Amino acid sequence: MEGAWSSYQKGDLGRVVTALPGLIKTTQAMEAASAGDAGYRRACAAISAPVRHLAGTTLSKIGEADLAWIAAERAMQAADDSDDPLVLASSGMHALLAVGRFDDALELGDVAAKWLLPRTAEGDPAALSLYGMLYFRTAVAAARHQDRTTANDLLGHASAAGRR
Repeated sequence: MEGAWSSYQKGDLGRVVTALPGLIKTTQAMEAASAGDAGYRRACAAISAPVRHLAGTTLSKIGEADLAWIAAERAMQAADDSDDPLVLASSGMHALLAVGRFDDALELGDVAAKWLLPRTAEGDPAALSLYGMLYFRTAVAAARHQDRTTANDLLGHASAAGRR
């Protein structure tokens, strides 16, 4: 999974597309095997959520918005099952932008960023990274919605998070 995310971040979508079927099949098998054990089910969901998130973001990037939304919904469900709200917020943002739901993306970004504030104050690097990404992605949503003032304001927040 980490290798596939690394490939995604490097822009090597061919490797990601090649890796995703095996990753998804493995996570489905893990989830099926966890049916009777709540602790194991949460652990499996914590692995499944980023795999499904990767599928959603990759599908969005290659222009498959409907499939991206399905993958993101499944990522959000897995994140909810794993009690991992960082993945939940990130997955939802990408999916909403992919299907052109800019107002919803702006609202989700605002709510998630406010929720992350205490964790960023504690210096949680994952929360700070997501905080900056949420502001950047909401700036994209505002720009696509032709709201220059909001986009610039949100980019300022994203830039400040990046400096931190």
